[in-house]
Amino acid sequence: KQWYQRRVRDRPLVISKRVFELLQQGVSAIICHCPSTITEQVANLANEKGVPVIAVTATDPLLQNRERRPYLLRISPSDQQQSAALSDILDHFNWLHFSIITSYDSYGIHGISGIQKAASSKRWKINNIQHFAVPEDVATLNVTKELEMIYKSESRIIILNCGAAAAGQVLRQAETFGLTDAGYAWIVTDGVTGNFNDLMLQNIRHKLFGAYLEGLLGTMPATKDGLLYSWFMDDFSTHLEIKRREIEPFTRLAFDAVYVFATALHNYFSDENTITERNINIWDYPGQTFEDGPRLYEYFKRVKVNGTSKMLSFDDQGEIKNAKYDIVNFVSGDGYFREVGYWTPESGVQIEDYVVFSGGSRTVPAYQIDTLERRHLILGIDVDPPFIIMEDSTCDDTVSNACYSGYCISLVEELSHMLGFTYEFVRPSDGIWGGLDPDGVTWTGIFKDLLDRRIDIATVHMSINSIREKSIDFSVPFMQAGLTVVVKGEEETLSAEEEETQS
Repeated sequence: KQWYQRRVRDRPLVISKRVFELLQQGVSAIICHCPSTITEQVANLANEKGVPVIAVTATDPLLQNRERRPYLLRISPSDQQQSAALSDILDHFNWLHFSIITSYDSYGIHGISGIQKAASSKRWKINNIQHFAVPEDVATLNVTKELEMIYKSESRIIILNCGAAAAGQVLRQAETFGLTDAGYAWIVTDGVTGNFNDLMLQNIRHKLFGAYLEGLLGTMPATKDGLLYSWFMDDFSTHLEIKRREIEPFTRLAFDAVYVFATALHNYFSDENTITERNINIWDYPGQTFEDGPRLYEYFKRVKVNGTSKMLSFDDQGEIKNAKYDIVNFVSGDGYFREVGYWTPESGVQIEDYVVFSGGSRTVPAYQIDTLERRHLILGIDVDPPFIIMEDSTCDDTVSNACYSGYCISLVEELSHMLGFTYEFVRPSDGIWGGLDPDGVTWTGIFKDLLDRRIDIATVHMSINSIREKSIDFSVPFMQAGLTVVVKGEEETLSAEEEETQS
């Protein structure tokens, strides 16, 4: 048989056209080195005509649908496995609160569904979830609004699930928010680690990795345990005149996909089976199918061969067995991701080397803020003597710190010196003190500013009550102002005998 290669973009019409071209060539199978979104469409079209599809990198758990895609074989583990690995990483470092940012596609959204389920069962808190659409020209991707929401959520642990090229843009922009500084941790998925060369800066003379990548922690399909690993790396690097470390994991999985196909085909013919080529014309013969495809697919599932990545074998659903992920860490001194441990369903996460986090720190970041040092806080205030006093009427239209005095102002000044933060005051955006509207849902005034995250803290004399506590958090009270009722006590009346005794 001949090999036919088609490159596709993620436009549905282009994908369909390329699949139809391959079917008309009479292919016996299609090896799809494509994201999950494209693989889904390829498999839907090809499987309907009885042509098996071997997916190299498609990991969307929803692809496992025997009714729609009965002849799909996957070389990479499902994202259900990856979600389990990511959840174990969160457990290992005791990160109970985190945020998630993903591409707005099947890989990005479905790929982290397992983490959301784990968070629900383990009572973890997902501070914020953001999605972004990836444009055709990834260099124009702008995620400023999404990152601003992550920043405002005060998250220190961030999970990023998207392709490597998009991840490079996200992390570069995250740097401007300080989200890649020490004290943060970014966890990335195999869409990033498996295509790490796409993270390189492309608009400079020499391709380099940006400093914002320092400390990335991620999962990468284990691709170094196979018998053919060393041979493949030597031969491939020599043939393409590249360094071994520049060979991406998904390249090795692509080789394994071809190896599985070749092994299955060899076994198929060894059993004296034949293949009747079918040049399937979708338009002229809509009912035409590749009759030998289902039988050939059964041979795909029976393959057990030692490839470059590991011992390759499959279950009855066409899913790869023996799922394993390397836990990898990007360190600028190494220039690439380095292995720091591994994960399997049986062992869980095993960290075997030191881990560097964002900003080059080796200190495990806390999942929530544990210091205000060098933070700049926006403090909401409203005039309420003696707690907050406006110095003179000329300050009515300004928010200068010098315009205000009083007990709350003095308290902020003292805390600022003690804890090392800077601050600025703002008045309620709607000009009123505010409260809960009669509808029982809408807040106004300084309360609304808190809930909308326009301010970090309301620095005011505010009573604590059960209604407010349902929506906002309070500090330890600095003053007790409970009501006290004073009444005249009863006069004690003495009997005649007691009066005589006292006299």
